[in-house]
Amino acid sequence: MEQVKMTMQQLLDFMQNDNKGATFSGLTYFVNEAGSRQDKTYDEFDGKRHKLQKLVSLNATLHSKYKAKIDRILKECGIEFEWTPNKMTGRFYSDYDKNRAICFKDGAEQNADNAYLVFVAETHSKPQTTYYHKGQEISREEARTLEFFTPSGLAGNKKAVQNSAFNHALKAAAQAEASGNLSLAEAIRANANQLANHAEFQKLEFHFRTVKLSNLRKIRVKGIEITIEG
Repeated sequence: MEQVKMTMQQLLDFMQNDNKGATFSGLTYFVNEAGSRQDKTYDEFDGKRHKLQKLVSLNATLHSKYKAKIDRILKECGIEFEWTPNKMTGRFYSDYDKNRAICFKDGAEQNADNAYLVFVAETHSKPQTTYYHKGQEISREEARTLEFFTPSGLAGNKKAVQNSAFNHALKAAAQAEASGNLSLAEAIRANANQLANHAEFQKLEFHFRTVKLSNLRKIRVKGIEITIEG
């Protein structure tokens, strides 16, 4: 595998010039552990003061379109289900950007400092995670305790993206019912229940996520391993 080094701006240009559809990738990034406790006495990282940070390596898919991916799964499951995804919160895609691998922070300039990589992580593909406390690596056993994590952070109850489609259906049904269209509300709920109870659909769990380009350490894409520096 070819190994190259790029700045964040070079990586941004590289990703935005790639419009060839869904691509399998490998990512390594360093971020706050969102489930860890915050303490004002800790050093700030990424604008927050979490007790833990983590280095994560995982397999991912780039350039996937949120609605198109779910619609593909629905079709494979033989389910007819019309739905509209909610707008991405706090982020936006450039009008010219067709690959959906890069988005930017709302209201910010479209440069590398404000850019995020968008990726799909399948839940069956477990990431490799190394925890850090005050810049020093600590074991998973030591990290995943109530000294460092909140109770909800330890529980790790994260809803898969399929639930968003189901919840959208319930909202749409409620709106139809409120407008007096009871038959439409009943049809939407029936489809939603079919979706929720479909065994094959339940197995296909995944999450759409974003990570700041500045937090990326490495990315493997199209036979190239890119190390980000600067």
